[in-house]
Amino acid sequence: MSVAGPPVVWRCRHCGRLVSRTAPYCHGCSAMLGEDDREPAPDVRPEPAPGAVGASVGEPAAVCPEPGCGRPLPAADAWVCPHCLAELPVAGADVRVELSFATGTVVVRPGAEAVLGRNGTHRSAEVLDGLCHVSRRHAGVRVDEDGSAWVRDAGSTNGTFIDADAVGPKWVRLVDGAVLRLDHTACVVRYVRSA
Repeated sequence: MSVAGPPVVWRCRHCGRLVSRTAPYCHGCSAMLGEDDREPAPDVRPEPAPGAVGASVGEPAAVCPEPGCGRPLPAADAWVCPHCLAELPVAGADVRVELSFATGTVVVRPGAEAVLGRNGTHRSAEVLDGLCHVSRRHAGVRVDEDGSAWVRDAGSTNGTFIDADAVGPKWVRLVDGAVLRLDHTACVVRYVRSA
């Protein structure tokens, strides 16, 4: 008896946009996603890898930037890769990254690097003021010119985490909808298109 694995791709039941299995909310309609808010998307099939038998001739319009994937995306503005399920950054310099804490929001624009902490930049000193478990210079967040965001721990005392995974001194990609924690102070990472 064989047991089928999880669907390759899921859809938001509210708006139909492709979502990953672990995204806390839909990137399309911003609905919070619980177990009952996702449905399999069996109609979405991964395309063959470039150069594989059955692959289309010519360059695909967009490919997954995730290391080890590089397969064609269903659309240039896709939010999730149907092959590796990586959540993709929103491309373009018209994107800003918002880190939404309970005490306020830190905004980082393309080409900038913010220091998060009690003595941080980009309003983080104001947003994190009085939180003694957050280091003065806790973590760094940078947004590349293409709109992708990255985080690294800046030698904090209590650690930096993405969802449940510890972040070290090397840059780690931040995806839209991720929960970034400075010790136990959490924020939601949102990629926001400028109007």
